[in-house]
Amino acid sequence: MPGVSYHSRKIWVDKERFVPMREHRFAKSGKLLKTTEVKNVSQHQGRWVADHVTFKDALRAGEGTDFVLDSFRLNAPVPDYIFSKASLKK
Repeated sequence: MPGVSYHSRKIWVDKERFVPMREHRFAKSGKLLKTTEVKNVSQHQGRWVADHVTFKDALRAGEGTDFVLDSFRLNAPVPDYIFSKASLKK
């Protein structure tokens, strides 16, 4: 399909918590391009949240990029202007 970054994706989901735990993204040839792995999940206000995730480029050596949530707010109000075209261009 033209315009898509990855031809296919395989996702592992924790059935009890409904949290994606791992993802592999593939090229049209079937070659693995990117991986995502959830290292930690914690519960906040009754929701399970992936708070430590590692992203890796399968075509390059290295440890990848760690995404760690130190703090966040659930259900925080977001003003409507944030979703305007002008705001998106910033």
